[in-house]
Amino acid sequence: MTTVPVEDPAARARRCRDADVLFVPADGFQMAPARVRAYAFADELRKRGLNAQVLSMVDHFTLGDGVPYLPRNNWPSMDRYLLGRSLDLFDVIAQNRKAVLYAQKADLNFFAAGMAKLANGNKLILDYDDNDEAVFFVANPLAEAIADLHPRYALASWAAKSDACVASSAYLFDKLSTYNENTHLIRTVVDTHTFDIAQRGTGAFPEPFDHDRVHLIWPGSVWNDDMVRDLLLMLRCFLDLPSAVLATAQLHLLSFGNKTALLKTMTADMAAARGCPDAVVFHAAVAPAQMPQLLGHMDIGLIFLRDNSFTRAKSPTKMFEYMAMGVAVCATDTGEPGHILEDGVTGMLARDTEEYTGKLERLILDAVARRQMAIRALELIRGKYCMERIGGQLANVLSSL
Repeated sequence: MTTVPVEDPAARARRCRDADVLFVPADGFQMAPARVRAYAFADELRKRGLNAQVLSMVDHFTLGDGVPYLPRNNWPSMDRYLLGRSLDLFDVIAQNRKAVLYAQKADLNFFAAGMAKLANGNKLILDYDDNDEAVFFVANPLAEAIADLHPRYALASWAAKSDACVASSAYLFDKLSTYNENTHLIRTVVDTHTFDIAQRGTGAFPEPFDHDRVHLIWPGSVWNDDMVRDLLLMLRCFLDLPSAVLATAQLHLLSFGNKTALLKTMTADMAAARGCPDAVVFHAAVAPAQMPQLLGHMDIGLIFLRDNSFTRAKSPTKMFEYMAMGVAVCATDTGEPGHILEDGVTGMLARDTEEYTGKLERLILDAVARRQMAIRALELIRGKYCMERIGGQLANVLSSL
């Protein structure tokens, strides 16, 4: 699947009413958590004979009303609006009394799925992939009145009331296990049929593109000041490279979100001050279907996470996509990269900014080592971190219910 087709509400209701497993993500297909952990998971289960369907809060209920992906807080009376749409979501879910409900994130999507569980007795799985309980969307007055709707208490309460939990990272597995002993670790892996190494070197180059340089990439959303700070540190590591090395490299940033304009201005100032204004190139975000071919022109993929509870919890989708497309990874040794990569073998891991710059330099200068690292990383993906490998684990979680 490359996009979510427009669907008649009656047809959507019939599709969901017949499902064996109904994925209910808070996000839409444009966002990696829903795209991988709802849509791609559902595709994999269908290959295994289960009628798995997706009912997205964004794609099927709010996007048609003009609610943007990021930020959602610019809608008048947003919390009241979203609560109303979650009741519409419940109306569809509640028509299926047999499906296992798979709520991807603890948000108003879980509120709707939880009400269906109470009404009909459906089994319910909470899938949690980010330590983002502080951005829960229910309005403060309602949250203060109902503990289960308060960001401070919702995750613990909802995880405990679920029949099973699925965590995307070792950090979240440990956290959710304290609330529910039936918790499973399934990372945000990659579909190697979509991110197919055979696409490497095909398709149009991103513009501008200097064929004589080593190309680095970071794609993602930027929607708060912490993310801006993380990326500025990553950029400083890149721009701190020796001048002779920096002249051979070009960093491509594909950013969307309401902080992108700020990041772009600050990046331009930093690159100009370093005397290399063309070393960092901004691109508009591309559709998910275009990402494999874009990565196929890249040499090094960047992961930069400062150590905190949010970054320790992340299962970085882009890292698995880099690895599947033959792009060598340079990452900070924070959270999941440290659990997945072997330093110097399947990727580079750095403990601080100075070490990050040094490992970037090694990757840029040594094309042979870079290619060998990418080959070993691809073998790791095929052996352990692709959809085919986790499909059985996911099916086992569902069959146990």
